[in-house]
Amino acid sequence: TAILQAAVAKICARTMLNCSVPVEGGRAAAFGMLDVDQDLRTDGIFLWCSYSSFHFPPFCGVLLEFFCEVLELGIPLRGGIAVGDADMNKEERIYLGTPLNEAVEVEKAQDWIGVSFGPSFAKPPYNWFEPEQAIVYRAHRKPEKADLVPGAVLDWPRKWRDTRRNSADKIIQQMNSDPKYSIYYENTRRFINFSEQNKDWYKGGGSISVKS
Repeated sequence: TAILQAAVAKICARTMLNCSVPVEGGRAAAFGMLDVDQDLRTDGIFLWCSYSSFHFPPFCGVLLEFFCEVLELGIPLRGGIAVGDADMNKEERIYLGTPLNEAVEVEKAQDWIGVSFGPSFAKPPYNWFEPEQAIVYRAHRKPEKADLVPGAVLDWPRKWRDTRRNSADKIIQQMNSDPKYSIYYENTRRFINFSEQNKDWYKGGGSISVKS
């Protein structure tokens, strides 16, 4: 839809980076540019950028804001994130590579509205996340596909609490209008509560590490 296209275009601009990133032994200031590309298709939305420890936290920040903006529009979004080599030919709209297949399968392995990291993020050097961007959660996995969701998920409720005043839970309740899909919305409400109850989990320092 046009509304969704506008939301995608808004977050997929060339972004100036001015942040700190994890490095061996601590953190360091980082400056530069983040190019996030996108393609809105009938079967889903592709968002991608080149991976590095420098780009990854800002890219997750883009995804978190995008998720919240789409939720504000009343659009249920379920997604998967993967890392690896891929051929992203936007001009011809041809996308090939293991990460794409993984992300599609991760998306199907979830019973909620939300975004999970796939198995490729359960292996070094990719299995470290910013604690304010991700959290370990597994209650939303489909039992028969649990191996596709190792545990790290985007902590979008934290982003929502930090940037918005209205209740995400109320929006989810309003979207829950078809009993056939109620499980997705109820699981999402449980995650919102989990995120709030565990908002201080990382106060001792460090980052999330997910093992395969």
